[in-house]
Amino acid sequence: VRWAARNPLPARPGMPIALQVGRIGPPLQQWPLTPVPGGEWTAEFWLPTDAGFVGFRGAPELERSIDELRIEALDVVDAGARTRTGQVLAASAYGRTIVLFHDETTYPESTGFWTTGKRLARLTIACAGGCARGVTLRVHSGKQPTQLQLSTHGWRQDVDLQGETTVAVPVPSPADGGAIELEAVTTSGFVPIEVDPSVRDRRYLGAWIEVDTTPEDRE
Repeated sequence: VRWAARNPLPARPGMPIALQVGRIGPPLQQWPLTPVPGGEWTAEFWLPTDAGFVGFRGAPELERSIDELRIEALDVVDAGARTRTGQVLAASAYGRTIVLFHDETTYPESTGFWTTGKRLARLTIACAGGCARGVTLRVHSGKQPTQLQLSTHGWRQDVDLQGETTVAVPVPSPADGGAIELEAVTTSGFVPIEVDPSVRDRRYLGAWIEVDTTPEDRE
């Protein structure tokens, strides 16, 4: 980013610029900035798959402070070697692991995501450097028990969930050690406000899923 030369700039120190991947959901990544008239700011990010929508978001004051925004590819994976997934509608980063969402049956949040009750969710888990060791998911079903079915190519596990008790589920690595294409569906769901009227949440929720990250992933 090259900042405009005028002084003062409309943007205030600490305003973030956000990387949006997919047309819905929260930003994949964001950086707080301190714009300097005529100065520059740089950052690096990685995308594990092709995505139809990639853009940057910021407050109007921040956008008016930018003279030029330039993107340079530092490394490009050959088209034949890329992980091929469905359309990316949203993406979230958990440590150095990125989860890509391919439908509107999930609700990404800062530490994990909810699935919609009884609806199949399709997602891709991409690890920095590949998922050769697989991943561990930590799952629970909130206020109601249910059964969660998780599956990848050649693997499936049915998990009995007893409300807010968290269960760790190891998911194996794919044969090529790359990204994990995962499907998840519950046999039932619940509406939080119907269980606890103090919680103003009318979504029909199935299971809460977190990707367990190591200390190295969180760096």
